[in-house]
Amino acid sequence: MDSILNLKQEDQKLRVGAPVKVYWRAYGYSFRSRGRVRRLQSQEAEVQLLDPIPAGRDYPQIKEVTVPRITCSTAWSSTCCLRLE
Repeated sequence: MDSILNLKQEDQKLRVGAPVKVYWRAYGYSFRSRGRVRRLQSQEAEVQLLDPIPAGRDYPQIKEVTVPRITCSTAWSSTCCLRLE
């Protein structure tokens, strides 16, 4: 398990265009994909997916997602985050 310090150091290395693995929850499901950081804000990151999630019975096709950064302690979790690839 990564320590909080390691996760914060990894977060500081995030840059627009950086390749990442992204994890999130939506529509009652958990998803993961590869992507590139499209926009960074202090508490969240917008990621364009390299492997878009095809539409399912309960959700539309997903091409980009916004997830919390480790700096957002109330929303960040290991199932809703991004990690450098």
